[in-house]
Amino acid sequence: MNGQQYLKNGASGRPLMDVPSVPNILHVLLFSSLPRSGSTVVAELLATHPNSVLFFEPLSSQKKNPCARDGSCVASFLTRLFKCTFDQNFENWLKGKGLFLKYFNPTTRQCIERPWEGGSACRHKLHLNVMCKNASVRIVKVIRSRLPWLVNLLNNTSLNVKIIHLIRDPRGSLNSMQRLNWNSKPSLRCGNLEDDMREYNKLLKKYPTKVKMINLEMFSVDPYSTTSDIHKFLYGSPGLEERTLQYLKEHTRARKTLFFVDNMDTHKNSSREYQAWRWRITSQLLRETEEELACSYVINELGHAMFGSLHNARNLTLPLDKRHKQY
Repeated sequence: MNGQQYLKNGASGRPLMDVPSVPNILHVLLFSSLPRSGSTVVAELLATHPNSVLFFEPLSSQKKNPCARDGSCVASFLTRLFKCTFDQNFENWLKGKGLFLKYFNPTTRQCIERPWEGGSACRHKLHLNVMCKNASVRIVKVIRSRLPWLVNLLNNTSLNVKIIHLIRDPRGSLNSMQRLNWNSKPSLRCGNLEDDMREYNKLLKKYPTKVKMINLEMFSVDPYSTTSDIHKFLYGSPGLEERTLQYLKEHTRARKTLFFVDNMDTHKNSSREYQAWRWRITSQLLRETEEELACSYVINELGHAMFGSLHNARNLTLPLDKRHKQY
């Protein structure tokens, strides 16, 4: 469904400009098992809620701390973020990370993108704790964690947590990581991905209203319907606000995508980009990924085809989704 069709259908008949009402505070955890899985664009999309804040990769502040490898410590750290009780050290760290700070809310973005209006002086005047406490939707995006570590957040009665588990075909993620010269070895990367997917299937049975898996490929091909499903999961209504619709229009229907090795730009033509890895992946990486049992488990769980050769991967008459002709 494209934007015009969405507007025509009107999504459940609810006014599109009607901002979803949030009972008390909603804590949204966007979790991705692998880097380069589309978590930035989905996080930005979630942050189009008019009264939200977004903690972008906050576990980066702990990467030299043993806490980052301790599940209970990670859960406690994330709880403090959701409750806006993080300490001054974290606030100072975030203020010093312009790349992450710009995602927090429109005010912090203004400090980063318009330095002539204050620059470092502007950052110094920010009170992130206060901004956080005033937000009715608090979003945390993490890729430096494991899903089993986050179960305690769902059991914490002082929180209202909903987890979105973002999944991408590992061949796409690993290809992107290889192009960035990151460690893309399938035997090292796919084990956690498989474990997280199995854990999700368990959590879904126990917490059906608190966890949701989003397939990046499906989002890329049908961003409006997928976003509507996300809103129904989070807010109880599929209606999308104008700023959300505008974001989708600007970030999923770009006429031309610019490719840079270090590019984090989220303006894409998503319906073409989602399987662009099929033209770029090397024969060795394709073979190693499809032969790695953990990777093949995830590929099969997604309903995606195993290509077996670079020739087949390049052949777009062979659909990625083996259950359909194409997404």
